[in-house]
Amino acid sequence: MIQNTQRLVDRLRRYIQEPVGVQQGNTFADTDLVDLLNEEQDDMIAAMVEGSEDYFAVSKDIALSANVNAYPLFGGCLFLRKVQYIGGDIVSQTNPTDMIESRLVEGSDSVGGTATPDQSQYFYNYYGDDLNVAPTPTSDVNPGVREYAIRDPGPLLLETVGAGGIVDASHIKFASQDAPAEDDILIGTYLDIVAGTGIGQRRKITAWTGATRQATLDVAYSPVPDATSKFATESRIVRLFHNMLAIGGAIRAKTVLEEDISKLVGLYSKSQERFEDFIYKARTGGQRALQVVDFDVI
Repeated sequence: MIQNTQRLVDRLRRYIQEPVGVQQGNTFADTDLVDLLNEEQDDMIAAMVEGSEDYFAVSKDIALSANVNAYPLFGGCLFLRKVQYIGGDIVSQTNPTDMIESRLVEGSDSVGGTATPDQSQYFYNYYGDDLNVAPTPTSDVNPGVREYAIRDPGPLLLETVGAGGIVDASHIKFASQDAPAEDDILIGTYLDIVAGTGIGQRRKITAWTGATRQATLDVAYSPVPDATSKFATESRIVRLFHNMLAIGGAIRAKTVLEEDISKLVGLYSKSQERFEDFIYKARTGGQRALQVVDFDVI
């Protein structure tokens, strides 16, 4: 079953036996539980990246400028896997089926590429938030190189954005402190309306502007959401393991409350075994096949 952030919060409350207004009452606000879910998601992302690196694969084309060798990485980039010289060819291969780690990349053997006339290869490295290429380009090339990288898939969001957040039927602005400030990071994430006007509608984010925390959607909402509409994202963790997020979040909440977590740990352990088995089989059984990789071009 699809578990958007609202469903995960509701399930988490059941696991900690804290439905709103029942038993302890509402000890945790929804924002507190979203934070716990994001902590759990971060740990699961780390495990997936370590064991199945290509699951969060993306590519991005970078324009090269004459006499410039340092280029900022895109927002949310965890690490680079490969850099390919495409030299203005925008129809080059974009699928990450050959994301072989390499620091040596074929370049241009003519003036204007990333190599000088007597060279056919160049090196790249990255430090901090910059990609560095050598030799330095001798003229502008657009696009020049294609980065293949592993990207942070972005946090879970749950928010009633208010009238000010409804730009139009295809553009929604978030104010949550969890909304990422990096461009592009939520591309490919599904956004559901879980309450208020437009409830039940699901759209896919095709662009994310970090400066304004604005999502652009693939299809306009109809009816147009309003100040009553509540939005929830879907985790990019494999759907089979969404319930692990709720159980893991509940363990964290119970720990804060200093309550017994033994039964929840038992549930979590069973899911964790399947999760780790999935990662292992994905890595050795063709994780880089396109039908398995959820691949975004950003």
